[in-house]
Amino acid sequence: MFYLREPDEAQIRRWVVDCEQRAFNGPEVRIESLGRTPRGFSRDAHRHELGQGVRVFEAGRRALEAWAMYPPPWTRVFAQAPTPHVGLNFITRVRHFGFVSLLPGRVLELVDEADPKVQRWGFAFGTLEGHAEIGVERFELRWSQTDERVCFCVEAISRPAGIVRLGRPIARVLQRRFHRQTGPAMRAATERVLAGRQPQPAD
Repeated sequence: MFYLREPDEAQIRRWVVDCEQRAFNGPEVRIESLGRTPRGFSRDAHRHELGQGVRVFEAGRRALEAWAMYPPPWTRVFAQAPTPHVGLNFITRVRHFGFVSLLPGRVLELVDEADPKVQRWGFAFGTLEGHAEIGVERFELRWSQTDERVCFCVEAISRPAGIVRLGRPIARVLQRRFHRQTGPAMRAATERVLAGRQPQPAD
């Protein structure tokens, strides 16, 4: 969904509710697709170190629950509920090249695992009808039990949907920009939590 003028927040939140009526926009929109790269799809994988220890892991979790990995001011998430859960619908507002995109998604999976080597927390979402891409993306914190390092990891498979296929190189530029900036956004949000503040600054 593309707009020359940015819809107001009330409009966007109404469209979040409308997401309940939207289906996933491709057969590849499933968790299993992250384990391979379907024909015609691009794969992205990025790892950003946040610090060390349990305090950083818990602060990073609060930041991730608040969608703080989406870099302001050019991206923002509007969701049905404050924290991710399976089935949660949301819209990402993206400002770029003089216009605005509204990208609907739905949470597919929560990750909450601990083993002797690494503790993991995060979630994955799939794209809905009206999204500029078809695919799945996972955001995950990993706390190594051997060296105490806490990392924020992003993994995604995607391909352009509809008319966006004509501008695939531009779409890839935006995706790479987003993935590059998720690390600094998460580090800043984690530091805010460690300092006793909210994960994201007020608008």
